[in-house]
Amino acid sequence: MRPPLIVVGPDIPKGKRKNMEVYLQDIMPTTIEYAGGTVPEWVEFNSLRPKIEGKQAESSYPEIYGAYMDLQRMIRVDDFKLIVYPKAGVIKLFDLINDPSEQHNLAGARAQKERVKILFGKLQELQVEMGDTLDLSNYTFNL
Repeated sequence: MRPPLIVVGPDIPKGKRKNMEVYLQDIMPTTIEYAGGTVPEWVEFNSLRPKIEGKQAESSYPEIYGAYMDLQRMIRVDDFKLIVYPKAGVIKLFDLINDPSEQHNLAGARAQKERVKILFGKLQELQVEMGDTLDLSNYTFNL
């Protein structure tokens, strides 16, 4: 899913479109900066202001991480998204350029086996970074 984020305001360039990955939590430091405040050091997410004003072209995040309770974990890197359903023992891989609606699971494709392993490893690294305690080490998903 790629919902749009629309930002408007007196100091916001009009009519510009950016295609990059952001977290919803990026809105808080962005709002603080545009209001003239200082973003507290404990804020883990990034202001969108440099991107909005054209001072930063790339996303601040080389990968995007998502978690839902103990039911789902997700990582997006470049054009691919890996979703893990640990309780169901299911793993899914989607090519978001050729399959933006995520209808064709590529996780079982022989040609994608290495990509699945790499993304699963990165997902576990991000879990540690994010303080996610759900242990996926017992789940092999036939990798």
